Formats: sequence, structure tokens, C-alpha cells
Amino acid sequence: MQAWSAEIEAQAAARSITFQLEGVENPGRVAFHAGTLRRAVLNLLQNALEAMPQGGTVTLEGQGMATHVQLQVRDTGSGIPAADLAQIFEPLYTTKPEGTGLGLYIVQEIVTAHEGQITVESVEGQGTTFTLTLPRAEG
Repeated sequence: MQAWSAEIEAQAAARSITFQLEGVENPGRVAFHAGTLRRAVLNLLQNALEAMPQGGTVTLEGQGMATHVQLQVRDTGSGIPAADLAQIFEPLYTTKPEGTGLGLYIVQEIVTAHEGQITVESVEGQGTTFTLTLPRAEG
């Protein structure tokens, strides 16, 4: 995971955003195509960067559990209004002037296709946390 975090580090630095990695060295193997997982996580990280035009901190954290691996993308950005939370995973829903409304929908589709789950917690003005819970790979 750290191997492809360099893409985000450069973008974060250019926006005065601190990028942190916690526990991602070896949270465990997941039953997931590596490129597909990368796409989903990079989408969440990109959204986090875009939520912090004045700078801030984005954290990618990994945690291994007995049957699952959790990955969290946390930001200290503007947060998502409570009224929007129920709709953010719907196709074509966007609050961005240049957005397509497909990013979070695709992330959710990818995660559920791999028998995982995605949840979101957000407080307006404080930030957002997306949590991916993915099944561990057998063996």
C-alpha cells in the first residue's frame, strides 16, 4: 500500500496537506484484486484532498482483525452535510461543480463485489472518515 501512496503524497504536499500512513505496513491480506483496491482507496484519498482547499491532514490507516481488514481514510476537511450523507453513494449524485457523481458509487460497488462494506462518518466543519471493511484472504 505504501508503494502507491507516493501519488497522493505529491498532491497533498502541493495543497499544504499533511498525508499520514498508520498501520498500513501489514494489516493482513485481503481477497481483493490489488489494482481494484488501489483504485477504490485512491478515489477516497482524492476526495479527501479536495475537501481541504485550505490544507489539513489526511490519514490512511490499516488495522488487521481476525476475519477482516479495515482501511480508514480520514480527513480534517469541510465534512459532509448530514442531509447529503444518505445520497453520497448514489450514482450521479455530486456536490462538486466538476464532479460526475460516480466516484463513491464505484467505490461502493467495488467493495460490495468483494464481500466488503464501506461506511462513512462525517461532522460538518471537522472532517470525514470512510471505513472499508474487507474479508481476509484464506490461507
